[in-house]
Amino acid sequence: MKQVSILGSTGSIGTQSLDVCEKAGYQLHTLCAHQNIHLLEQQARKYAPKQVIVTDE
Repeated sequence: MKQVSILGSTGSIGTQSLDVCEKAGYQLHTLCAHQNIHLLEQQARKYAPKQVIVTDE
């Protein structure tokens, strides 16, 4: 299974990338966001990545 890391997962390109990964059946290894920790938490609960990184706060 392919593993993917998404940098900027809470931005517009990041959220679209998550949709593509979900449809393709990729396993998420890492989600990373700068400030939007509320959306990042929702994404982490939904996709269960191995790592979650916040670069601010």
